[in-house]
Formats: sequence, structure tokens, C-alpha cells
Amino acid sequence: MARRLDVVVICSCNPMPLPYRVDPTVLFICTGNYYRSRFAEALFNHHAELRGLNWRAISRGLAIERVIEINRLSRFTLAAMLQRGIKRQHTSEDLNALTSLDLIETDLAIAMCETEHRPMMIEKYPLWVDHVIYWRVRDLPDSQPSEAIPEIERQVFLLLDGISASNPIDTRLSQLSHSAPLYGGTDQQRTVVRPTRDGQPSRRGQPPPVKSGCSRPWQPAR
Repeated sequence: MARRLDVVVICSCNPMPLPYRVDPTVLFICTGNYYRSRFAEALFNHHAELRGLNWRAISRGLAIERVIEINRLSRFTLAAMLQRGIKRQHTSEDLNALTSLDLIETDLAIAMCETEHRPMMIEKYPLWVDHVIYWRVRDLPDSQPSEAIPEIERQVFLLLDGISASNPIDTRLSQLSHSAPLYGGTDQQRTVVRPTRDGQPSRRGQPPPVKSGCSRPWQPAR
């Protein structure tokens, strides 16, 4: 069976935005899309707006059917948002299940807990397992909000600092990496392979896979 390739070649020497571009997106993933990922989403969007960044965050859950609470947002998340003056509009109105399309269209995907979410990614989205950055923010009851919320906040601020420090002309394709540049010089053409919605590789202007086992805070390439 022939593989379908969706080829998009982007030359960084042209700073003009391409017609299909939208705001770069970071995707926060947790289990129920109820507590941790929703706080990360709200916090990121709040501070990205304050910093004048054109990035936005969305959040999704790997198993939203496990959420049995009537309220569609954790009281711990809501309390943390109120305490920080974050508007409700900075996180989604309801729980949202993760889809392949979410993974395809995002620029950076971050799962809240490697121990918890790597096995779930292997089961549901095996081709995407190593395209996700894994933090180590455990869920209740293993980690209380007094520990989890500040850790999410710390990681989100590191992420925002990295984005702020990246090249503003090349924001969507900024040099996203844990430790090393993804691309060569500033005038090189960039072609990267990622899965498409049908599971086959696709060449798009997106960051390549994160190495398996990476769980350090995201940093821009130097």
C-alpha cells in the first residue's frame, strides 16, 4: 500500500505568514480534561495574552468518560484560576476528548504525567507516543492540588519563557526542543515527517518527534 505524503515546504527566509497559518497551538493532555490540563490551558492562555504572544492553548482528555462529576470543571482548577485572576473564558466550557486531528493540528503536545499518560497514548495513539512531551504532575490522590497546581504553573511559565525567547519571525516553527536545535540555519528549507489523520507519515512544517523518555521542561533550542 503506497504511503500518502502531504508535503509542505516552508522557507524561513520569507517572514510573511503563509495563507493557511493560524495561531500556533499548544495542546495539554490529561486523563479526564477536568483538572490538570484545564488549569494548564487557562494559565497559558491568560499569560500568553498578557505577554502579547500569538500562541494559544487547548486541552483534551484521554478518558473523559471517567469523569462522573456534574460540574464540568474541577473546583481545584476554578479556585486556582480565581486566585490568579484568570477569566473562565481562557479554558474550554466542557470536557473534550483527544482525537488524532488534535494531535495533527497542534504545534506542541504536552501530557501531564508520563507514568499515567504514556501507557494510555501507547494504547490509543501509538504513532504519536514519542511526539508528546511528558511532565510529571500526578493526579489525585497521588498528588494534592497544593503540589500539582504550583508544579503546573512552574512548567507553564518555563514554556512561556521559552516561546517568548524564540525567534518572533518564525514563531510557528520556532526551534522547539528539549536539548538541541531541530533545524539548521535560518535560511534552510524545513521538511519534517509526522503522522497524518490516517496514521501515515506526513511532511509538514511541524516539530519532529520528541525522544522517548523525555520529561524535562520544554526549552527552546540555542
